[in-house]
Amino acid sequence: PGRVPAAMTRAAIAEFFVRQEGSPPEREWHGRGGAISRICDGMGLDKRTNWMRVRRVLEDTAAAEEAGGVYDPKAKTRNRGRKKIITYDSEQEKVVLNALHSGIGLANATLILNAFRQARKLPTVSYSTVQRFVSDHPCAELRKRRTKKSGKDDKDSAWAKARLILAKQLKQQLKLGEAQASEGSLRLPALSLDMIAFWDEHHKKVRLGHASKWEVRFRLDENGELSPDGQLEPDKPTTSVKFPGEARGCFGVAMVSARGNGMKQGKTLPPFNYTGKTVVGVKTWNQHKGDEFNRVLPLKGQWGGPGRGYKERFPGTWEQELKAQVNKKWICVTDIMDHVVQESTKAFKGSTHEHDFFIYHDALSAWWETEAQEHMKELGFADRQIRSLDPKMPKRYRGKLVGDSPELCRGLDSHGFADLDRSMTLNASLAKLMPPDHPAHDTFNMGTPDAVWSCMAKSWMCSPTSSRIIQDIEHLPAVLDKVIAAEGCVVQDEFLRTGRRARAAEDQDTAHGPSTRTIRPRQRKETLEMPSIHPDLLPAWESLTQGSGGGGVGCGDLELELWSLKRIKGGAEKRWCMKQLRGPFLR
Repeated sequence: PGRVPAAMTRAAIAEFFVRQEGSPPEREWHGRGGAISRICDGMGLDKRTNWMRVRRVLEDTAAAEEAGGVYDPKAKTRNRGRKKIITYDSEQEKVVLNALHSGIGLANATLILNAFRQARKLPTVSYSTVQRFVSDHPCAELRKRRTKKSGKDDKDSAWAKARLILAKQLKQQLKLGEAQASEGSLRLPALSLDMIAFWDEHHKKVRLGHASKWEVRFRLDENGELSPDGQLEPDKPTTSVKFPGEARGCFGVAMVSARGNGMKQGKTLPPFNYTGKTVVGVKTWNQHKGDEFNRVLPLKGQWGGPGRGYKERFPGTWEQELKAQVNKKWICVTDIMDHVVQESTKAFKGSTHEHDFFIYHDALSAWWETEAQEHMKELGFADRQIRSLDPKMPKRYRGKLVGDSPELCRGLDSHGFADLDRSMTLNASLAKLMPPDHPAHDTFNMGTPDAVWSCMAKSWMCSPTSSRIIQDIEHLPAVLDKVIAAEGCVVQDEFLRTGRRARAAEDQDTAHGPSTRTIRPRQRKETLEMPSIHPDLLPAWESLTQGSGGGGVGCGDLELELWSLKRIKGGAEKRWCMKQLRGPFLR
């Protein structure tokens, strides 16, 4: 004992009892020279500490033989330890299995179960509790959802030096805005966190199949009931295509302070949709216009013969017709600039920085072209953009922003787009539970680029939340300090890439993989947050949180609606929701 597992010791005692002693009756076990004494002597066991242990093994062995079975040395240890929170054939089991069977992931299934438990005044459970229950369930198989086949950390690099210079500049501008510094070698405009509108592009690919990445298959009998001996359900893989379509848009957030009381509010700004198009600069746009203008000149038929083009066919409106045709494939960056300036102006109206707010847009090459910046000058915003103003900046980045710096794009790359993607996944899964004729099947679908955009636009007005936007933007000074401390190199713990850029970085000899030891929010009960749910999908949420036995819901209808819509207070934003989202957004 102590050198070998206890189960092996018990198995050896039972073997000695059967083979060496011949399974004597109980009256021959005790006393000096009895079976227990001989087994202890034969196995070298101390009689004072092992007498009762040997006796229990003999009792269990004799009982097993009498029942016609074989002694199991591990039988009594299987039921030891902490009691299970989720038991089989319980209402909680049904809640979890129903959620997983509908395609919802483990994290959201945990939230649904917690809503069910809170309605019955039970304590919440963690993500690992649900994960362990599912992985040990005899009728379920947990695995990653498969797909079907169809077909710088160098501080001396120019990029790191440019990031270091930009971070120091922004830090100084924020200090000027806080009236903490008044001197400096550069004439820098003062900045404050509540006077910046952050904008960035975001794409989301079509997903043919369930939105969640993991699937749980159940073992069912011939009657469709759970059975450990049943057959696993057919898997439901996502379909992989060679060139999946994607929804494309430009999204914006801002933290504004109300004039008078200074109350802060995080806002998501109406996005610009350019799905199916490619953003190009002014030069490239004009070139495409010229190509399209000349393309139709030699055509016959509806064009009226060679030499006749847009001017002859559309007198008075030919420029609009030409632009509309080119817009089918291309979008000029100036159109995005017009939208950014217009929506940012609306967002800051009535705030403390209504007339002096700044715009932060990432280092999109078309945005920072000379012709595009001339357009911003015409709009009056050439000097109201966050950009490098230091003459020591490397020439490549002078007068613009440094690319591949997602940790600086607050509320979007860090971490608004992550919140948006989580909400889209949950909303798309919940839509599958709505009645067959419900419009949510079309508006929260991920099967076509237009459907993905509809899901993005609807989810964007709920996620990220106002508090999340404020939290992300107010974290900018700390991020700047980390960039400065890293001498401009990448800051791994502020933004961990997981997409194509991360895979590209892994191929470089100098790349360092992101840390895998950071605890994910979903692994702790106190940080397991529910993604925002669109109000149209509340019936599906309620059907999951109530379970088959009915009862209350973890969050009431009114509470959930206010939770999802608490930021949509302005009349202009509500009207935009009604028009842009093509459906009733408010009950």
